[in-house]
Amino acid sequence: MIDIDSDIDASWLNPKEGYKISDDDNEDDSVHFGKQCIDRLVGSVGEDKMLPLLGLLVQNVIQND
Repeated sequence: MIDIDSDIDASWLNPKEGYKISDDDNEDDSVHFGKQCIDRLVGSVGEDKMLPLLGLLVQNVIQND
């Protein structure tokens, strides 16, 4: 398991770009937002911990598709 600090930076609550709340969201916005979240997680937690977890998640998605 990953220990995540309970003190969350305010920037996580207000993404700067790539995400907008509207009724006509399209897939490109969701993909862009997802990529930004992954970048932030890898930058915050570190490659050594996040990349193996992300690899497992991708494998699970591929197998269950």
